[in-house]
Formats: sequence, structure tokens, C-alpha cells
Amino acid sequence: MSYRYPLLVLIFFFIFVRSTAAQQDIAPLAERLDALIAADPAAERMHVGVLIVDAESGDVLYARNDNKLFTPASNGKLYSSAFALDVWGQDRTFETTASIQTNSAKDFHRLTIRGGGDPVLTSSDLRSLVDVVMETVEADDAVFGIEVTDGSEAPPPGRFMFHYGPGWMWDDFPYTFSMPVTRLMVDYNTQTVRVQEGIPRDHATAIEPLNSATKVWFDPRLDEGGGDRLEMERHAFEDQYIVVPDANGGSSSESLRTVGGEFAVARPLPWIRSLVETAVKEHGHATTREKHSEPLAFGANKSHPSPPLSEILALFNKPSENAIGEMLLLGLGEELEGEWSWPAGQKALRNWLEEAVGLPGDSFRLVDGSGLSRYNLITPRGTVQLLTHMWNHSEREVYLASLPVAGIDGTLSGRMKNTPAEGKIMAKTGTMSGVSCLSGYAMISEEQTLVFSILTNGYVGSSYPTRSLQDRLCVALFAE
Repeated sequence: MSYRYPLLVLIFFFIFVRSTAAQQDIAPLAERLDALIAADPAAERMHVGVLIVDAESGDVLYARNDNKLFTPASNGKLYSSAFALDVWGQDRTFETTASIQTNSAKDFHRLTIRGGGDPVLTSSDLRSLVDVVMETVEADDAVFGIEVTDGSEAPPPGRFMFHYGPGWMWDDFPYTFSMPVTRLMVDYNTQTVRVQEGIPRDHATAIEPLNSATKVWFDPRLDEGGGDRLEMERHAFEDQYIVVPDANGGSSSESLRTVGGEFAVARPLPWIRSLVETAVKEHGHATTREKHSEPLAFGANKSHPSPPLSEILALFNKPSENAIGEMLLLGLGEELEGEWSWPAGQKALRNWLEEAVGLPGDSFRLVDGSGLSRYNLITPRGTVQLLTHMWNHSEREVYLASLPVAGIDGTLSGRMKNTPAEGKIMAKTGTMSGVSCLSGYAMISEEQTLVFSILTNGYVGSSYPTRSLQDRLCVALFAE
């Protein structure tokens, strides 16, 4: 008994010293972060939420509005990628198939391309798949009917936005980040359309990948002395592009430009069918869109597998590719809730976040897989809880490897260069008008990793000042 009391005193003494030292370490950090936010003009009007936690101990090192709801923009990708990795695992792949049916005379073939949810299928992949299956055709001059299907239901009457996520902004639809989503998706359902100034119109237009569904029109004003400078606009709901006089004018003596660029495809399935028709014709066969009622026998069936999910997630999070997130969410909705739809994906994600991660149901609202929707809401606390869950996950290394690295790659390639944070911040950005977020991991040392979430909403103008504040907060984590 005489030795037990001094031993207990010694134990409590060490606990007290360690706790006091930790408080002393936390206090200067909190003071530094508070000072950075207080001194920043951008933070004066906008809403700022921050939470920083030690990944191993769970100690809260800093908190500011950490249970408030914020629009996340692409920080929503942290949620959908974690969900996909947990449910499917890093080796999951997706298949696109091509099959041929032939009539008895072997002079008519139906080529069917069926999507299997591959989010990274390219036009080159599609062309290779068509080439492989066409090699099985014996006739030299057969006629082909082309069927392209993603297996989803036809849009309900009047639902022209059937392939767009809830809360997406219709005036964003021509842009590549706001593409329509279909189970059969090619090049993220985007294409390049360009027109060269100063050359004859029949040689001025370049469309990639080559297809006949895309139409380019020239405004009649160009024939009425509308000027030498051009600009291009895409119809909101059709794959029609109009070349008009540049509203900003410009001198004909200036160097000639190529106008246009990358656009989202408005009607993806007819566009993909056109890509397939182009490939078939290059094999020397004719195509028809007439219905063929004669019984057809099944012939060759070929498939193209996607890369594994581990590679897909890096293509998703590092460049922040919206299309991948939607394909993942809808695919998970189909697998877990039996329907390829945003409501099914929302339900599946909500269930997982509540049951597997332990988030309260009133602490988030996520309606899409990319973060593009203005309906989405998250908290710094919930985001740190998700990131901590993935830190302790068996697929942690795959998840971490998918994130941009400060000063190195992805959407953080140009940020925090030549600072102590370069190469040591692995985090997801999120940017929309009035929204800028950064959440992820700070690798302080081999012994310590911090989990953080910095969410900012409600500013006007450029996101640069807001990102600059985020960067300074991250760099401050490495101060001795």
C-alpha cells in the first residue's frame, strides 16, 4: 500500500503535464489562426467555418463556426468518392459493351452500344471497341443500324432537364462542368467546336470528335459587313452552335484567332450514335436509321472495361471532374436502391453517412455527386468526421492518393508553393460563385497528421482573396 500512493501521484502528475503542454501548444495555434482571419479584409463580410483536429487523438486544435451549414461546391466530392470507395472498393471496374445482330442474308446488321456506367470512357475507347467488333463482320458492304442505349428510361414528357442534377443552373448547361449525365458517357459528354477566322467557311470549322450531330451556323450579319472578329455561342438545349460578330469588335489588322472551345454536349445519346455511325462508315459500310423488322441472330459481343476505381478517383478529385461524381452517385443509387437516378443516389448516400460515418441527419444535405448543386449543404464538423472516418479506413491510401497535393498537382498545383505546406497538404478544393472551400489533411510530421475543413461562403468577386486566406491558414499549421 505504501508504494501505490506515490505511483498514483506520479501518474497524475505526468497526465497533468502532458495536458498542460497540449493546451499550451493549442493556444498559440488558435491565436495565430484567429489573428489571420481577423486581419483579412475578405473575411470581414463572408461566412467562415473552420475545424482542425488531430487525426490520431481526436483533439480539437481550432474551431470556428464548425457546426454551421455551408454550400460546399466541390468539397461534396469528398463525400461521394468516400462513399464509392467504401461500397465498391478500389478494384471496381465498369464495362461498355458492343454487340452485333445479323439477318439471315447477312446484309443487315444491328450494332448496339450499351453503357455500363463507365465515367471515364473516351471517344478513342469507343472507337477501339467499334473497331474490334467490326472485325467480326464478314460482309464487305453490309448496312448497319446503330442502336445506342444507356439502359435508362426515356425522359418523362416535358422533362428536358432529365439528365441534369437537381439544383443545377440552366445557364451553365453549355459549359463542360455542367454536362448531361447518361450511363453511356463519352469524353464526359463534351466536345470541342472551333472556327478559324479569316478563311472560307467550308474549311473554317473543326469538330472533335468528328460527328454529324453537331451543327455550326453562321449569323447572317456576317454577310452584311458584321466585322472580321467572331465569337461562338451554343444553343442552351441543342447541339447547335452559332458564329456571330464579336460584340467587343476588334480590328481586322489584329492577328486572326480561333474561336470556340470545349462545350458540353446537349443531347448525348444522338451525339454518341453519330460517333458510332462515323466509325462504321470508315469501315466501308453504310448506315441506316430505318426500323428493321426481320428477325436477327446474335453475333459477336465485345466489351471495354474501365480503369479500376482507384484510378478513376484520382481523375475525379485531382482535376475536380464533375461528370465522374455524378456517374458514381447514380451507379451507387442503382446498386443499393435499385434505380439509376439522383433521388436513389441521394438516399443511398444519406443512409451511408448516417449509418457508417455517424453524421446526424440534420447536419448535411447532399443531392448530387459533384457538388455542383446549390442545394448542397455541409458543416466543417461533418466534413472532418468524414475525413477522420476515411483516415481510419482500410482504403485510406487510395483515398489520400486521389486528392490534390499543395504545390504539386491537381487544383492545388499552383497554391502554397515554396512554403512549409508544399507537398504536405492533401486536400479537396471547392469553388463556385461566392463559394470557396478547402478540406483535407495536413501532414505535419511523420508522427502527426491534422484533419481540417475550411469552408467560406458569401463573398462577391474573385475567389483569389478567399483562397489566399485558406492558404495562409494551412501554412500556419506548420509554424513551430
